[in-house]
Amino acid sequence: MLVNSRLFGLRRVGGLYIVLILICHYDKGLAQSRQKSVIDAVTALVSEKIVPASEGFLDIYTSPNAKVKLVGKESRETYADRTGKATFEKLRVGKYSFRVELDDYQSEEKSNVQIQPGRPTSFKVDLKPLYSTLVLGMGSQAANDVEISINDNPISSANVEVRDGKIFVKKLTVADNVVSRIKIRKLNHEDLMVERPLKNGECDNFISIELKPLTSNLILTGAPGTRIYLNGEDKGVLTNKGELIISSLLPGEYRLQAQLIGFTDHESIVTITPDSNETKREINLESLVETAEFTYSFSDEMEQIYPRRPNNWENRSAEYLKMVGKGEAIVSRGNIGRNRFS
Repeated sequence: MLVNSRLFGLRRVGGLYIVLILICHYDKGLAQSRQKSVIDAVTALVSEKIVPASEGFLDIYTSPNAKVKLVGKESRETYADRTGKATFEKLRVGKYSFRVELDDYQSEEKSNVQIQPGRPTSFKVDLKPLYSTLVLGMGSQAANDVEISINDNPISSANVEVRDGKIFVKKLTVADNVVSRIKIRKLNHEDLMVERPLKNGECDNFISIELKPLTSNLILTGAPGTRIYLNGEDKGVLTNKGELIISSLLPGEYRLQAQLIGFTDHESIVTITPDSNETKREINLESLVETAEFTYSFSDEMEQIYPRRPNNWENRSAEYLKMVGKGEAIVSRGNIGRNRFS
């Protein structure tokens, strides 16, 4: 996919100006091949450059921003521009040597370069990368807590960059196409080992991975029918056997709430740890109700009518509350002092 075209420069051949266009491409391999083609074309054009008879002229085409040191009849130093071109003009005629250097690339040298009078000399120097890059596509799992080792050698955090759901392991030195052991670790996740041949050089080595989270089951026991909430989410009720299993919980702290009619609400913190497959918790609820006993004497044929109802009792079917025979009263603890029987 073409992204832009930049003006490479103007060169005069005879009485004409020739516009040279450098095509840039996202794909590194294609970009390199196109750059080489452009360099070859430029080299051919430059060879026709008009140079004074008493001077020499040297063009070197290499990687952008590379440093070029020239030694011989005179010593000079310059940097290749963003197109990869370094130029030395008005050179004294004779033999020279030059060295091309760039960080993270192998340096290249050339000796016995003859600078001819009255015509330009040009060379193309392809620098070989010293390192490659490993790219781990991890999506939302990509974070700074991911630890990576290759062939049991931990990767320094200085060589790791997290960006756009990917982890870039830079300045990676590997034997070309030799199988490497790549180990990925992340907090609260299972470790992952990948064996993959990695390519050395500018080519990015991309691996898509997904780590399996470490999860645990929470087993709750207590009174049947107790309703359970975890971090405010309804998880159901304890079965008739008084048990509820909440599965696949990630490590961390959870707010546990339990409710049952007639009992005080329960609230506590449950901690799920990655070193255990299950966590058990018994829920003991405190009763809100109490039983109160009272005795009243009845004859076998006597019917006792209470002319006054207790405040918290309701009887919609009759004006009076009637009790016959033996009775039991269950009263809320907070209302014991307000209920009276006569």
